[in-house]
Amino acid sequence: HNIGAEAVSPGEIFMTLKAGIRSEKILYDSLARKEEEIAFAIDKGIKFFNFESLKQGILLDECAKKSTRKINAFVRINPGIFPKTHSHLSTGSSWSKFGVPVGDLDEVYGVAKDFKNIELVGVHYHIGSQLLAPEPYFEALQKIETAVEFFNGKGLKIKYINLGGGF
Repeated sequence: HNIGAEAVSPGEIFMTLKAGIRSEKILYDSLARKEEEIAFAIDKGIKFFNFESLKQGILLDECAKKSTRKINAFVRINPGIFPKTHSHLSTGSSWSKFGVPVGDLDEVYGVAKDFKNIELVGVHYHIGSQLLAPEPYFEALQKIETAVEFFNGKGLKIKYINLGGGF
């Protein structure tokens, strides 16, 4: 089968694999990422990882180097969009702690171009939950398209865009 999954902890990775999802179809996305959790994911064959900060991206590269395996990564971009939901559910607004601000693409490129064990293959964004209209998605997607064009123009070939959920 061709079903993928997102896991946010080693326990979820374990359960996802038990459910029959192939490791190369799992995206590991954890805010509270620790080196031993990343090592566990790499050891289980997880190929896709999400990072939300430059520090997380550097840690991923170091862990992949220790494992002698190459991994693929998505960078979570914060497009700075308030999608007219409750402020606690707005994860893509300019005041949200989630993701790298869309204005910091140069910094992301500066780190990503030096990755030795990661290929940056995608961008991810999630602007919030309980959204009741499609317009914020379109607005965010325009900003994400700009990020993809930026990275592609710098020689980092983005293959995937993860739109997140929340609708």
